[in-house]
Formats: sequence, structure tokens, C-alpha cells
Amino acid sequence: MSDNVTKLRPLPPLPEGKRKKLGLAAAIAILVLLSLYLFREPLNLDAVGRLFRYAGTGASEEFGTYSFDAHSSNSYASWDGGLAVASRSGLRTMDANGRVVCTEDASMLAPALRVGTDALLLFDIGGSHAAVLPKGGTAPIALDVSGSIFDADISSGDTVCIAASESGYKTVLHVYNEKQKETYRWFSSSKFLPLCAVSPDGRMMAAVSYGQKDGAFCCFLNLFRTNRQEPEAEIELGGGLIYDITFLTNDCICLIGEDEIRMVRANGSDVSIFDLQSLYLSDYTTEGDGFVLAALNMYKAGNRCTLTTVGMNGERLASCFVDDEILDIAAAGKYAAVLTTRELILYRRDLTVYARTPNVWMASNVELRPDGTAIVISGNSAQLYIP
Repeated sequence: MSDNVTKLRPLPPLPEGKRKKLGLAAAIAILVLLSLYLFREPLNLDAVGRLFRYAGTGASEEFGTYSFDAHSSNSYASWDGGLAVASRSGLRTMDANGRVVCTEDASMLAPALRVGTDALLLFDIGGSHAAVLPKGGTAPIALDVSGSIFDADISSGDTVCIAASESGYKTVLHVYNEKQKETYRWFSSSKFLPLCAVSPDGRMMAAVSYGQKDGAFCCFLNLFRTNRQEPEAEIELGGGLIYDITFLTNDCICLIGEDEIRMVRANGSDVSIFDLQSLYLSDYTTEGDGFVLAALNMYKAGNRCTLTTVGMNGERLASCFVDDEILDIAAAGKYAAVLTTRELILYRRDLTVYARTPNVWMASNVELRPDGTAIVISGNSAQLYIP
């Protein structure tokens, strides 16, 4: 018995030039396949960023679970790659993996959070507690406020303003720079200014006051330069209530009203108005990149909502109908999010659908990130959704 083994002649090695061509062709083929997967829609570099940022998380649509005490008065913010939660007992921030980074014990009546670029503002509406947490920090820096806080704001330049009722005055307005140093203070003994905002560079402050014009109720926009003591201008806004005020840029102030969204230049000129046309403003956010997101309802109650984006010139950018109960809306970067009882829908700025997923977590709140990921919040926990 013998073994019959056939000896094969080895193939001759490929020339060096041919090997390089084959390697290049294989690399191009891989890139083409990757591009077809990532860019099934118009070019979106955020998809590439998410691919690498969340690679190896073990799941394609979930990463990180956040735990905290549930309460109806909680305020939430996407912060420093994780989540910040302000409750009646204080502040808790968590990283991308849900680990607690910062805790601050503080008794608050109505906790609120506002997010800048590199700083987080915590304040108590009706109380006197206010603090700023710099990005990467583990302990908030307290701001000196001695009265009851009406409103507070942090700009994209991390400048802060606070409107408070202090002893002897109806309102005192404070401005702090990005290093949490007070740079301006204005005292009002004649009128309340319950809403305030500060420009990213800290040079301008705006506040809303209430009064009368020809015997009728009227709102006014008060403009201040923080290097001057006297107010810059006072602009009549009419009889409609103003809900919110913010600087979209150094030169553009946005006022959210009950019947209009108004854009005003920082010098008080060039007023642009988006008329809500008898629709009811059920929710809004000014956190988008160059746009305001508003949910407009045909009725004071019900599910007949139109989602609308408004540009900085007061023009309608896009609209779409949402035939479901809206629980929360959010905007960040060039994305918008709507959380309904049935699903979470992510939109581009033109309100074309970017991604959607069922509301399997029975979530009640959503926080959106500039890269298109969203944190969905339910009860005492939250999870990250990656489209």
C-alpha cells in the first residue's frame, strides 16, 4: 500500500506593481461599499462620526443607561457626552456610560438647566440658587444671587445673565463672563423684567418688561450694552405675552410670543415677524443651528399639530404634519426631534425624516445632540438612541 501524493507547483509571485494595483482596487471597493451603507441618504458626515464614536458598544441603537430619581419637576440636558439631571435635591451629571461625574446637593423649588458650549447653567426659578459647571468639571461654581430668580440664560459663548427680584428693587439684572465673573449689573426700581438673555460675546443684554400703552397692557423689549450704565433702547412689542427670549447670534434676538415669533436685530432695528396665524403654540425650542422649532396646534387641545422651522429672518423654512400626541420636541445642530406616544422621529432641518424608532421605552422626554443621536428619558432612567 502506498500513498499517491501529487506535488503542486507554487504559483509565481505577482509583480510588485500588480500587487499594489490589486490592493488599491480592494481598498476602493471597501470604501465604495462603506459609502453606500453610510450615505443611503444625502451626504451626512455625522453618520461617519457616529460609526467611529459608538463603535464597539455592543448594539446598533442603544448605548449607555442613565439612572436618577424620577420627579415631574426634573430638568434634563444632554451634557459633555452624557446627561445632566436637575432635581429638587440638586444636580447630577453622568458620562456616556452612565457613571456619575458630578453631584451637587441643593434644595430647589423649580430646577432648570441651560446649556452653553463649554458650560452648564443650573438655577432655581423662584429660588436664589444659581451655579455654572464648566465642561470636564466635577463641582459647580456658585453665582452670587441674593434674591428670587425670575429667569436666567447662558449663551453659546458661555456668558450668563440672571434676572432676580432683590431687596429694594423690582428687578436686578446680572451678567457674568465665561469665567463666571460678574461684569455688569443693572437695577430697576420701577418695573419687573421677568425674562432675560445675553449675547454670546457678553456685550449685549436683552430683557422683557410689562407695562401699559394708551391704557392697555403692553410688552417691551429692553436692550442694554454691558459697557454702559444707561439702557440702549426700549422697543414696544404689543399686547401679546412673551414666553421666552434668546440671542441666536450676537446680532439676532429671538422672542417667542403667544401669537408670533419675532426676530430683532441687537440694535433694535430690522424686526422680522413670523405670524402664528391663529394657531396655538404648544411647544418650541431655540436650540437648533440657525432655526427655531415650533409645534403649532389648530386647537388648544388635541393632536392636530404642524411642526414648523423658522429662520433668523422670520421666514418659514419647512413644515410637516404630525398626526399623533406630541410629548416633547428638541433641536440641536441641523437636526430636530419629535417624541410622540407612538414613536421618536428625527428630522433634518428641512423636516424630511432622518430616522425613526418606536417609543418602546414609554419615554416622556427627549434630548437631542448635534450629531443626530438622541437621549430618550422615561421615569427614572434614560437611554441613547443612535440612528
